[in-house]
Amino acid sequence: MNLFKWVSLLLFVLWALIWVQPAKAQAVSATIVGAVTDASSAVVPGATVTVTEVNTGVSRNASTSTAGIYSIPYLSPGAYKVEITANGFKKFIRENIQLDVAASVRVDAELQVGGITESVQ
Repeated sequence: MNLFKWVSLLLFVLWALIWVQPAKAQAVSATIVGAVTDASSAVVPGATVTVTEVNTGVSRNASTSTAGIYSIPYLSPGAYKVEITANGFKKFIRENIQLDVAASVRVDAELQVGGITESVQ
């Protein structure tokens, strides 16, 4: 190749290295979201949602919004248990929820009237 082609090739490679955007890192966390209602499909605001990683026992809490919605982001991939409690309702428990990288898993709950010491699985 002559000198002109080498210089042109070198300039093109340099231009590509400068202007090409680096790839963005992939998210390494997951999210559990859901809605909490009662047996009549009315929303349950202020319910406490506890998400526990099965292997480590580490828990995170959230409360449902006035629309009965909750979201717990930035969870490590793995197996989880979700417990939802509200005054006047039985405790809701869902186990064996598997979260993969960048997953958003929905866990909706229909709470049943009863004492918090009772649970529905």
